[in-house]
Amino acid sequence: MSKKLEVRKSTGKGFGVFCTSDIKIGEVVIVSKPVMELPNRTAYSVQVDWNKHILTDKPAYFVNHSCDPTAGVKPNNYGSYDFVTRKNLLAGSEITVCYSTTEYEIVGFSKCFCGSRNCLKKITGWKKLSSIKKENLYRRRLCRSVSAK
Repeated sequence: MSKKLEVRKSTGKGFGVFCTSDIKIGEVVIVSKPVMELPNRTAYSVQVDWNKHILTDKPAYFVNHSCDPTAGVKPNNYGSYDFVTRKNLLAGSEITVCYSTTEYEIVGFSKCFCGSRNCLKKITGWKKLSSIKKENLYRRRLCRSVSAK
């Protein structure tokens, strides 16, 4: 794990990944790798292809959702995702992503606890997002395409 990150308790969310020093916008902060492929999606899996769900290594496994995420994801050569900061982060900031950008459907939970100013109060998969929300995620560089099924 990068010396710029640590896994620790995240208020109301279990564990999370936090910056131990300032990080600039556009920096790859986590290069995740799959540790196991799963036959179906779970509350802890990440969707990397239409019918492919994986568990990631640490610290990616502990990255929480936010409706106003500090990072976006992009596919990497390991069959998982790189986490890229979408804004300058100060030491102590939590690395978060919008789960809708990697999951077509969400299972296991639906209530959002992110507490952001833009919180939607629920977490949905890509399937249930409006075309306007999908376009907004794309414009904010949080996903690679708005044309997914």
